[in-house]
Amino acid sequence: MQDKRSQLLSAILVVALVLALVAAGLLFKAWHDAKDERDDAKDRLGDLDSAESAARELLVDMTTYDYQHVDDTYDWLDQLTNSEVKKNFARSEDKIERVVRLGKVVAKGEVEESAYRPGADGTSVVVVAFVHQTITDGSDNQKTEDQWATLTMVPGDSDSGWLASNVQLSGIPDPAGTVTTQ
Repeated sequence: MQDKRSQLLSAILVVALVLALVAAGLLFKAWHDAKDERDDAKDRLGDLDSAESAARELLVDMTTYDYQHVDDTYDWLDQLTNSEVKKNFARSEDKIERVVRLGKVVAKGEVEESAYRPGADGTSVVVVAFVHQTITDGSDNQKTEDQWATLTMVPGDSDSGWLASNVQLSGIPDPAGTVTTQ
């Protein structure tokens, strides 16, 4: 009888040990999977952050120019992937450069705030930014313009690894009903 009890107890202990090992293995696998998911999320967050930084830099380049270096005014066009968007901006390039040169215009743009979200396709990043620009002419007249900008950033061949496939700019109405403030 004692042998039967010890055999039964041994069998129960062996089953418990096997179950404990299986549970430990499942827990280890779950821990490893969670760690992989965390690492993937960190990588994706890093991608989102770098896309936002690239968008911010592009917006500063778009809104900062100087009549003394007017040839550099549109250097940022190579950061766009969409040929239609490039054409729309390039169409006004000569006129704007002429106005900047003749008016001795200096503009300084800065991105005040920005936010981002993953794009619908899973590879792009949509960045929304508030851009403040101060424009001074040769007579020291100064005006400010505030705009919302929405950019769709896509992976591309650039220093930042990101290019803009879409750029939308919209003025911000002030209480007087105008789009820009002076």
